[in-house]
Amino acid sequence: MSSQSSANPQRSGAESAIDAAAIAQAFDATWNTHDIEAVLAYFVDDGTIRLLPPPPPPTPGVYQGKEQLRMFVEAFMPGFQVQSTNYQGNGDRATWQWSVSAPPFRQMGADPATGTGELSLRGDKLESFTATLSDETLAKMQAAAQAAGEPI
Repeated sequence: MSSQSSANPQRSGAESAIDAAAIAQAFDATWNTHDIEAVLAYFVDDGTIRLLPPPPPPTPGVYQGKEQLRMFVEAFMPGFQVQSTNYQGNGDRATWQWSVSAPPFRQMGADPATGTGELSLRGDKLESFTATLSDETLAKMQAAAQAAGEPI
């Protein structure tokens, strides 16, 4: 089990300010290690993951609290690989662009999936993480569902 202190760059330089963009970058790098506990350590206990647009039922669009966050991370972790760019931090928020390869996206016809990430911090931990799928990824998913005869 990894400890958060070795993976989470909480402070930058001699300043006491939190570097949200650096935390977002480290968060992505931690996903690529496939260490579920280390990913979960980034979140406050009542943290939230939002998927936009929300996926069709029965998949939830919002995961809140450690138990639900664990379910999300465990579902996506096997085979997960993220490459991200354009990290931008502003106070306790950060945004970036990502490209993810993972079996769930493969099953939905969009591998890699692309989109934007946004995080909000509470102290030096993630209060929320929102993953917004790109229009291109949504079009791939819709085409794959249509080809399989599934409702869109």
